[in-house]
Amino acid sequence: MPRLIIAPSAQQDLSDICDYIARDKPIAAANWVEKIEAKCNLIATTPELGERRPEYGRDIRSSVVGRYVIFFRPIKDGIQVARVIAGDRDIRSL
Repeated sequence: MPRLIIAPSAQQDLSDICDYIARDKPIAAANWVEKIEAKCNLIATTPELGERRPEYGRDIRSSVVGRYVIFFRPIKDGIQVARVIAGDRDIRSL
């Protein structure tokens, strides 16, 4: 089974995403978090499929789900998710 490690910053991102969406659509908020988590589990099985993002750090890759970008590092037998950020945000400033 692939390993999936979610960094504290990514956990906070998921919580913030859920809170933001839940203001208007609580059910949709839970669905989005589930979609993002499912994508993270899928990526953990094949991390090399993510787009290389050397501008954000060594070994950083990304994958998109909806309007959100998952930033991760391949690790032995899986991935470590570093951040989950809305694509319309200024990613460099974060």
